Order: sequence, then C-alpha cells, then structure tokens
Amino acid sequence: MVVEYSLFVIKPDGMSRATEICSKVNRSGLETIAVVSGIANEQLIREHYLHVETKYGADVLRLIVEYMGVGQVLAEVVKGDDAIRRLRALCGDKTCPARCSKGSIRRDYGKDSIEYATAQNRALRNVVHSSETLSDATREISLWFCKYDLQDSSYRSVDQKDIAFAIAENSALLNAR
Repeated sequence: MVVEYSLFVIKPDGMSRATEICSKVNRSGLETIAVVSGIANEQLIREHYLHVETKYGADVLRLIVEYMGVGQVLAEVVKGDDAIRRLRALCGDKTCPARCSKGSIRRDYGKDSIEYATAQNRALRNVVHSSETLSDATREISLWFCKYDLQDSSYRSVDQKDIAFAIAENSALLNAR
C-alpha cells in the first residue's frame, strides 16, 4: 500500500454531528494530521468547486457557494494507506446521501435527496466532502490549508511543515504514476 493524504471536510449541515463523524473517520484507521474549523469564504468555495461550474453551470455553483457559506465547516488533512479511496468509500459512493451505501457517513448522517434539493432550488446537503483523486487531494489541501484562511476560525491545529510534506508526498506519487 501507498501512504496518501486527502482532504476531508464536514459541511455546515454535518457540523452538529462533527464529533461522531470525526470519530468514524478515526476508527477507520486514517490519521488526522491537520484540522481547522471556521467559515469558508466565497473565493475558497468557488475555487474548490470550479469543476462544478464547468460541468453543471454557474447556477449550480452559486447554490453550492450559498450552502457552504451559511455556517461553520471543519476541514482535515487525513493520512493513510490508500487514504483517498478509503475515505471516499467511508463518506459514501454517491453524492446524494439517499443513494449511498448503508453505513457510509452521507447515508448515516445525511437526509437530503437530489429531487428535494432541486424542488427547493438549493444545493444538495450531503454532509461531507472528500477528495476524489490524488490530484484533487493535492490541490484541495493547498487551497484549504495554504492559500485561504477560514473566517471566524474557532479551532486550528495545523503545522505548515506537515501540510508542505503532505503536498510534496502526493505530488511525488502523481509524478511517479
């Protein structure tokens, strides 16, 4: 196995259950090496979800910016063997909580559906985010832990040397592939 680093974010609708959700990630054997909690600013959200605008349009991105900016989020960098795949499986194999596997974070803690969100003209509330690929993880960790600071940060435990190491290690894996 290869040690990877991934970004894990608990979104505003998941923050009331953040302790339980983080415990589930920790019990999976993934190690948290950095954590920050606060409010994500619009620039961070837009840059993080830029692919959404390309794929689904500006209106969908606007809804996500509104959703992600309504309250506190918690972002972590997690480390472990095959971390990206393992964390994605733990979060849920689909974006929609109702369509995720039983036992996944989205299924256990999310109650939303694409149909309900669409009917209310809002973003899907799916509790968490995890990086999809090694390339995404490297870019997202850099955004959340280097480029932007969360507003009204209520908690921060970050060693920039650990973040730099995580980005360098993921980049080395990318270059080796």
